[in-house]
Amino acid sequence: MVEGKCALCKKHSTLKKSHIVPKFVGKWLKKTSATGFLRGVKEPYVRMQDLPRLPLLCGNCEQLFSKLEHYFAAKVFHPILDDKKEEIQYDENLHRFIISLSWRTLVTAFSDQVKVHPWIEEHINKAEETWRRYLLNESKDIGETENHLFYLGFIENDVDLPRRFQWYLFRAVDSTLASNEVDIVFSYTHFPHFFFISTILPSTFPEWKYTKIENNGKFSIRSQINDDSIWDFLVSRGKFLLTVLGSSADPSIIKAIEKDPEKFLKSDSFLVMKEESKRRRRKRINEMPESIRNLIGIVDHSADNPELDSLKQRWAYYLQHVVADALSNIPQSSAVIIDQLIQSVFVLIDERNRFSKIDFETKELIARFMVTLGYTKNEQRQMIEGAIDELKNGKNPEDHRIIVVFSFNPLDPVMPYETGYYAD
Repeated sequence: MVEGKCALCKKHSTLKKSHIVPKFVGKWLKKTSATGFLRGVKEPYVRMQDLPRLPLLCGNCEQLFSKLEHYFAAKVFHPILDDKKEEIQYDENLHRFIISLSWRTLVTAFSDQVKVHPWIEEHINKAEETWRRYLLNESKDIGETENHLFYLGFIENDVDLPRRFQWYLFRAVDSTLASNEVDIVFSYTHFPHFFFISTILPSTFPEWKYTKIENNGKFSIRSQINDDSIWDFLVSRGKFLLTVLGSSADPSIIKAIEKDPEKFLKSDSFLVMKEESKRRRRKRINEMPESIRNLIGIVDHSADNPELDSLKQRWAYYLQHVVADALSNIPQSSAVIIDQLIQSVFVLIDERNRFSKIDFETKELIARFMVTLGYTKNEQRQMIEGAIDELKNGKNPEDHRIIVVFSFNPLDPVMPYETGYYAD
């Protein structure tokens, strides 16, 4: 127990250990992670059961914030992330929730930021007092502040981003008071897929669309950041945290896959890993021969199989991820040879000879490429199954490389490719 003055109501009381980032975010991260645990920034491989807490609020003020957190979790966070809703109706509680986050970020980051930029102290003091009185229902005024809520989906274009930046966006939590040397101050809090900004100076950022939160209205996931300075700030935060985290593979993730592959495949960690890996592949394949690029594209855009349940479909996604990575990692000299082999298959195809194939191997794959001119989908799939059985029976029992088979029908203008995978 810690006795002291509550930072919000200013009364002397027993202080509760308050979460700067709400507890429900930590629960969601644990539930959707591959390991079931959280990771810290300073010691990323040390497991934590909960997000950091500070003795900040008395019991009454903690309860006030808890109600706002419950509102956001029930009305916004879970409906968008778990129920996949794209639009949310909200009331003043969303406004109040964002102010509660920004106030906590402001009071905990105040001293560090003032040391860097002393000129902001007057503006911060004014905002803190205004927000504090608003949260205590002593005033309806939040000053000139604008509250903004951003939703971020996976980034699929080719903008240059730091390694594992999507991990920062979708699996990390962060909060800071941001400022420059002359004219910008704002409070920033980040959850997986969401971040919140409360302006202090200037009071408005007109280039942001679908993000401003009023006393009531609709929030859409179509958030747009048409402001390079905010995007640069996001990237800088990601770089900062990821520099601390390092780029090594988390050994606990590897152990989690080996111990409980089903939990891993159902986790949000897996989805983020898959999307981040896909982005890195796009950079590597630019110098690859065309046929190799085509094979990677086929794997990356493989359609869902309606005959598979959700877990088996996720296993298929994982195999696609591994196969696409393996193809993109083929050394250039080997890629040129494989490209020539694939091109040679087409030379043998005509109306009399409608089938041709070549086999090739890499460090991680045993592969077959088949041209199946005019074959039906069912025939292609049966041929893939037969090819997988043939390759499987022909390999050494100690050889655990993935088998992948491609079937290409040049006469199918809609979906000419079929693929199949096998892993021990």
